Amino acid sequence: MVEQAPFFYPASEIEAALGLESRALSMLDKLGLAPVAVSGGGRGRERLFDAKGLAEIAVCAGLFWAGVELVPAAKLAGAILRSFAEIYGRPPSGLYQASREFNDEVWRLRESPEWAAVADRDDDDSLLYAASRAAQKYQSGPWPFDLHFELVDRQYGFVGNPDSKLGAPSGLSGRKAHMQPELRVLNWTRGGDVSAHQIYKEFPKGWDEPGTQAHAQACQIETEFFRAYDNPRGKLSLNVSRAIRFAHDRIWEARNG
Repeated sequence: MVEQAPFFYPASEIEAALGLESRALSMLDKLGLAPVAVSGGGRGRERLFDAKGLAEIAVCAGLFWAGVELVPAAKLAGAILRSFAEIYGRPPSGLYQASREFNDEVWRLRESPEWAAVADRDDDDSLLYAASRAAQKYQSGPWPFDLHFELVDRQYGFVGNPDSKLGAPSGLSGRKAHMQPELRVLNWTRGGDVSAHQIYKEFPKGWDEPGTQAHAQACQIETEFFRAYDNPRGKLSLNVSRAIRFAHDRIWEARNG
């Protein structure tokens, strides 16, 4: 039965694990803000989410507990996870990077009947988390290579690792910084319809050709972000990787006593 698969998560289980109100996900689903469920959602059938859906809800909950109202948090979480997916191809839980430490256990689980449905997806966080626990290689808390999201002045979104010893150069000016511009957040006012988009969507055609007017315009947008980051009126920070693993922690603890 799908409902018994260890790599699927009922909505009520996620809500309880993350401290969200009952039927919070149902409300977000009606607004078109919940991740797509793998099954359920009809009358009498609870929605089930996979690891990617759990990751998005976990980031939403992390923002919510950091002080963001639930609806804006859901919109931001979706934008944040889409950005990381374009960069890394998967939710930034850190489990894939750490899996070399418990690779034998990953392969053992992949060959077992209960994990057959994700056996061809060795980047599935559910599989990797279970393998790390089975191998007794899992450590709770933040990890050195965790990826973070920082929101400056309710408008400028940055991604990266503020604890990294080496900053990454930007794709435009070459400025080295631990946190790089990624999202612009719009309409974050009382009653406003919050939205977010990646800043490269503001860049004119030909922006990646140095010496052109388009490149100069793109650099101006990046400079706007860095000026806000250097002199913030306020800043919200979330360890996105840790937020995702925290969801797995709580669910694993509930399932295993």
